[in-house]
Amino acid sequence: MRHLMQTVATRKDHAPETHARPEAIEQAGRLLAVQHPRAYAHIRNALHPYEAGPGQLDPALLPANARGVLKSRLIKEAQALLPEKRSV
Repeated sequence: MRHLMQTVATRKDHAPETHARPEAIEQAGRLLAVQHPRAYAHIRNALHPYEAGPGQLDPALLPANARGVLKSRLIKEAQALLPEKRSV
C-alpha cells in the first residue's frame, strides 16, 4: 500500500494536470449547478439516457462523433437558458 501511495504522489508531482483536471471539472459542475440551476438541470437531463453510471457517459450509447454534436447542441441550449449579461 505504501508503494502505491508513493507512486501516486510521484506521478502527481510529475504531471499535476492529470490530477487537477478532474478536480477542475467537478468544481465547474458545482459552480454551474449553483449559479445556473436551470442550465445545469437541462444538461444533466439531456445526458442521462447516455450514462453508464452517475456522470459517466457510455461510449456504446454515445460514440465520439455523436458526443461532439450533442455537446455543441447542449452548449447552445444552455446558453439560451442563462440570464442576459447587462452592459455597463
